[in-house]
Amino acid sequence: MQYRKTLSLKINLLILSITSLSVLLTTVLYIHKQKIIFLSALEKNGVTLCRNLAVDSQYGVWADDRNDLQNYLKGIMTDQDVFLVFIENNKGDILASSGRFQEETDMAPIVGLCQEGRHPSEKGGLFLYENRKFLYFKSKIQIQNKTAVYTPLYEEPSLQEESRDLGYANVLFSLDGMEKELARSKKDALILSVVLFLIFSILGTYFSNGIVQPVLMLVKATRKISSGNLDVELPPKTANEIGLLSDSFHQMILHIREKNVLKEQVLAVEKIASIGKLAGGLAHEFNNILSAISMDVEASLEMNDGRYSRESMQNIMDAVQSGMAITKNLLNYARPSPPAFASANIHDVLMKSVSLIRQELMHFGIRISVSGNTDLFCNMDAQQIQQVFLNILTNARDAMRNSGFLDVSVSKENGYALLLFKDTGTGILDSDMERIFEPFFTTKGDYGKSQVPGTGLGLFISREIIQNHWGTLVIQSRASGGTEVQIRLPLTCL
Repeated sequence: MQYRKTLSLKINLLILSITSLSVLLTTVLYIHKQKIIFLSALEKNGVTLCRNLAVDSQYGVWADDRNDLQNYLKGIMTDQDVFLVFIENNKGDILASSGRFQEETDMAPIVGLCQEGRHPSEKGGLFLYENRKFLYFKSKIQIQNKTAVYTPLYEEPSLQEESRDLGYANVLFSLDGMEKELARSKKDALILSVVLFLIFSILGTYFSNGIVQPVLMLVKATRKISSGNLDVELPPKTANEIGLLSDSFHQMILHIREKNVLKEQVLAVEKIASIGKLAGGLAHEFNNILSAISMDVEASLEMNDGRYSRESMQNIMDAVQSGMAITKNLLNYARPSPPAFASANIHDVLMKSVSLIRQELMHFGIRISVSGNTDLFCNMDAQQIQQVFLNILTNARDAMRNSGFLDVSVSKENGYALLLFKDTGTGILDSDMERIFEPFFTTKGDYGKSQVPGTGLGLFISREIIQNHWGTLVIQSRASGGTEVQIRLPLTCL
């Protein structure tokens, strides 16, 4: 649940961040574009106005008709963007001026700054005065003079043109109007940004609730199903791909439940069959034991021979111990004791098991070799692990009744202790390999039609012990001969 909330929160934050950044960039680009458009239009207007002013004021400047120039400038001031316009001669004398000032004297400082020639470009330049922005244009006032040039009679007469500078036309445009328009544009862009932000927020929430959360619910359901828990919560059915996926999950769960029911039925039947097999095997084993005891007791009573009585008592004791061994295996199968973990050296535990069976191996002409790492430690129940090793060694002994070789090695592999038991015995039939870990399955004893004693619980109990130690037990064998048992135990057990 925490993972789902975290991922949904991250996705929502990512969508909101992308949306905010997109809206911010869009707003900045929009304002910048608007500013360029306003400045371009104002510059074009200013250049045209300044040039027209320079042309139309030629006669007034040449004739020094200041009244005419002043009246002309008043007409130009009808343009709301024009803040100041004045005409000066070559000497710098102001012939006429008009501006948006409360007092005429307020015009003098800014006119003086313009006359200093800080922005003489005809294309205009930015002008800052009293924290206000202006666009300043300046254009020359020139007059064209045409004079006749003496030419011979056989040539075409010609005129010589001369231009003479009379002064300058100056126009100062205020950017206050542009600033107001930009402020209005910023306001509109801000409103648009808020609207887009809300739209994308709603879309992000819909995406998170409609797609991300159902997918996370399916992930959680998958994890529960993989752990064997079929009681899962699935997203509600919808008419989209998520709903189709949810419906497929529902069908899969129903199919698994049907298989589990069938599996439980099969297991119940197998359990009954196993109980029947166990009952038959136990009855057969204990019948043999009781028959042996009965025969020895009757013979001892009839012969009244002390020496024979001792032999009979020994036979009886052997039969009783055989019955006790069968009972012990049954108890281990029915009520396996939990392991008592303690740190132990695996090699030492192995060598104790080997020492218990070494004499029997030598009796059957079986050579044994133990090699590998001697300092691997693990938290384990040493007695249970020793029981596993002894069972594997005993099976190897029974598979090599007429001599053979048993190779045992201990090594370290990916954080595990790896023990390999390789024998040169008769091997295991392919048809029996699938059943070797099945309880009560055996090829030994009377039940397995063999003189070698066995109850069919050794490998089953051994695998249970190894699994309780978070390890694995794998057996590989060939019917042509030879068996390899692999045991892996973690070097650091909890």
